[in-house]
Parts: sequence; C-alpha cells; structure tokens
Amino acid sequence: PPSDYDKWASICEHIVRHYTKGWANGYYYKITYWEIWGEADDLNSPNHVSQLWNGSAEDYYRLYTKTAKLLKEKGYKTVTVRQLIDFSLGKTNLPENAVMITFDDGYYNNYCYAFQLLQKYQMKAVISIIGRFTDFYSETPEENPAYSHITWNEINEMMASGLMAAISL
Repeated sequence: PPSDYDKWASICEHIVRHYTKGWANGYYYKITYWEIWGEADDLNSPNHVSQLWNGSAEDYYRLYTKTAKLLKEKGYKTVTVRQLIDFSLGKTNLPENAVMITFDDGYYNNYCYAFQLLQKYQMKAVISIIGRFTDFYSETPEENPAYSHITWNEINEMMASGLMAAISL
C-alpha cells in the first residue's frame, strides 16, 4: 500500500485528467478504461496469486474510499453502461468529467465494501460477474470478503439501487 493515501488518490485523479482533459500533454478521450490499481480480491485465499497488491483488504478499501471521495469532490460523474452504449451509438452525450467504475469477477467484497461507498457518494458502477461462481455462492451460505462471490440476491439488491449494473461475459 502507499505510504500516503491522499497523495495516491491525487495521483489517480491526475491519471484520469491526463486521459480525459489533456492534462500534462495528455489526451482528450471522452471516456475509456484505465485500471489504476489491482484488486485485493484473494488476500486470504490459500491460492493467493495477486502480484499487484501486498497490503491488507482494509488498506485497499481505505485507498478506494480516498480515491472515490476525491473524484467526487473534483466533479467527476460516474456513468452507466447504458449511458456509454447510447453515447457510442450517437444517441446522447456524456456529462463533463465522465468516468466509469468497474469491478471484475463479482467478488463478495464488491458488495460488502464497494457497494456501501457507491451508496455513500452516490456513484454508479458496473460489476462483471462469473455466472457459475454466482450460482455456487447463491447456493451456499458462505460470505467471505477474501474470496467469496456475490449471490443473485445481492446482485438484484445492487441493481435495484440504480447505482450498479451487472454484466456477464
């Protein structure tokens, strides 16, 4: 984890500005995907393979909280998959400072940690699920933020909020 979470959040904001506002001789992309850091999905799993994060899950979510708060304070607007599709089809414009937050693989920690932050800051996101894991964890009561996946009930709850869309590839 970074030694200074506020500085790291500022770096993340500058990365977004570089690619969306041309900051520091950057680009003027309307919206695109840039992974700013790797997830701490499997820290406590016996099969832990993450090479991108060596801190605790709590450290990771502390960093995510700082970054989400900073982007919200700086006027960035999260957009939905529907908004992005409509924009790509020429049906609508995106708001100024548009960003899309994505979560890969449908881990339970996205529900128990990230969803709370989306609600707190009224930010939208998309979660890509792995259907067979969602099926498996929907049938078992195991809910471990370190390795479990979200259930269909949790997906339905997040989607009903209007803050989260779910896709499966």
